[in-house]
Amino acid sequence: MFSSVQLARRTQASGVAVSKLLKRMDDEGTIARVMRGLWANPRHTLFSPYIIVGHLAAIWRVPTYVSSISALHLHDMLSQIPQEIHVVTADARPARDTPVGRFVFHRLESDLLEGTQPGDKWGRFEIATPEKALFDTLYLGLAQGTRWQSFPEIEIPAKFKWAQWDQWIERIAFVPFRVMMERARDEMGGTRRRRGAASRGTPSIP
Repeated sequence: MFSSVQLARRTQASGVAVSKLLKRMDDEGTIARVMRGLWANPRHTLFSPYIIVGHLAAIWRVPTYVSSISALHLHDMLSQIPQEIHVVTADARPARDTPVGRFVFHRLESDLLEGTQPGDKWGRFEIATPEKALFDTLYLGLAQGTRWQSFPEIEIPAKFKWAQWDQWIERIAFVPFRVMMERARDEMGGTRRRRGAASRGTPSIP
């Protein structure tokens, strides 16, 4: 994964020359244009579409990380494979269709842009922790008006730290949303807190 600017700097070639080279390689199928100025070799054994998120974070210079059902799946909390890669960031941005997948961006308030960990052993992108991935999924559902009408059943691990939700819930300015997230925490986390074991759950809040 690399940018046009990075290639130009490394080769000391002109912008025109770099553009021609990249276009030829794209036409040959050697590389793929992921987004404007971003290129990748999807055939490389270490390639993952998620690393694009790390490059976008560096370009946009704001917290940007994999979250929602994409992160739940990567944490083995959701068996269903998402058809899109869900990304949380600081600004509203349109979805992007690329040769390596569709990226859907969700805006989150700056006070809630935390709770992440390295997405792979090389730290090429950030992913929401299990706790934050579930929080983001439910909160974004409220904010976008979808609630949890078709929310799939998830596997909540025994070590899930429900207490981490408290700090994020306190930062929700809109009181009705705060109350709903508290209720979701109590409904989904109650069984695990009492039994100290993994549980499955789907919030039943209307």
